[in-house]
Amino acid sequence: MILDEVQLSRHHGQFYLSKPISQGILDDALNSASRCPCRPSTDVWRLYLVTDDALTRLKSALSKEVSSSTDTTVQTLTGSLKDTNSELGAVFDGVGRDERRGETETHRRVTKANFEFFGAPVGAILTMKKEVNHLEVMGVGMYLQSFLRALAEMEVGSCVAASIAAYQEVVKREVGIAEDLEVVFGIAIGHQDHEAGVKYVLGPREAAKMNHRVTFWVT
Repeated sequence: MILDEVQLSRHHGQFYLSKPISQGILDDALNSASRCPCRPSTDVWRLYLVTDDALTRLKSALSKEVSSSTDTTVQTLTGSLKDTNSELGAVFDGVGRDERRGETETHRRVTKANFEFFGAPVGAILTMKKEVNHLEVMGVGMYLQSFLRALAEMEVGSCVAASIAAYQEVVKREVGIAEDLEVVFGIAIGHQDHEAGVKYVLGPREAAKMNHRVTFWVT
């Protein structure tokens, strides 16, 4: 696919096939991402790709922790970001959280699937040091977007799961993440299961609203 087709066709999928993703595909996507416009310093972040038995252990540990928790809300989502996350969730079968009534059953079901990486054969964990400047954060974002877009070009789906960050210690222990790094979110990577009876839809882009943030100087 050409770049524009990849950008417009990529979307969040909720469930994936167990079919493995080859090392070659992952390597090609990582190599492509390394050519992103603003390459971040490798001193402030790490991307962990977890598969096979290691992923099974991580999912089991997360499921055990989640089952004993009464709230899986990621506390770092506040203000407009929290509202946007809820609006996006509502697109998927009305998953949005109603603060007045608490979590809905659908919300709990999909939240649980987050910690199982939606059945995907690859679970990625993005981590960063707590003290980073804006340029570094922007660079990591560009790298990650380039990585997910490269996967989409090879017809491999992905879904970012912010809920993973709610269980820092579990993820760090199971994946072997250094203490000076903070889990930002998890990512499910795999071939989407189109027979699962789940809607695969493009998230709201709100292009008009975003364009209002752009100023053109012509004189």
